[in-house]
Amino acid sequence: MIGVFANALRDVRVQVPAAVRRGEKAILRCLYDLEGDNLYSVKWYKGRREFYSYTPKETPAMKVFQFSGVKVERSSSNESQLVLDTVNAATTGKYSCEVSADAPSFHTLISAGDLEVVVVPGKEPVITGIKSRYHVGDIMRGNCSSAHSRPAANITWTINGYETNPSYVRQHKPIKDLRDLETVISGIHFVVTPQHFVRGKLKVSTILTI
Repeated sequence: MIGVFANALRDVRVQVPAAVRRGEKAILRCLYDLEGDNLYSVKWYKGRREFYSYTPKETPAMKVFQFSGVKVERSSSNESQLVLDTVNAATTGKYSCEVSADAPSFHTLISAGDLEVVVVPGKEPVITGIKSRYHVGDIMRGNCSSAHSRPAANITWTINGYETNPSYVRQHKPIKDLRDLETVISGIHFVVTPQHFVRGKLKVSTILTI
């Protein structure tokens, strides 16, 4: 016999930040509509492993299970919000929220999202090889490097504020260090033409994004 319930749990969805800086807090939310049902439990998983549960009828209602890279801030977490403190590389992963309604439906739904912990470069990018003056016909050749980030930084070259022709740019493969941080180098190489000057000036710069 199949039971039909007019009121049933629905619309379970998560809000998981796509990127969080290393050392900061990550706030994950699990939103749902009980439609008149009573809540039985909310569980959070990283990958396939459960590390947090909230069951209102139990004492204590909140249970936290030790998991590398996952440090739950108990005072700020509840049945709809989960706060991870001092995130690090091991915190990166897929997080799932499983919501279960109480009797008689015992309906269960799950939703997931990906979180990545990023490390921003500690210093400004370094540009080398670019001269202070150029004339038509000269060859401009230079490099821009950005060190110690995760993931590797994206370097965009601009000429007089506009993104350069992709054919001018050569992106080198990022280099990882022992801390799993990446250094990336991007090169620029082109022949200077009159079109590269605006009011007699040629300004080359880079934009860094993670």
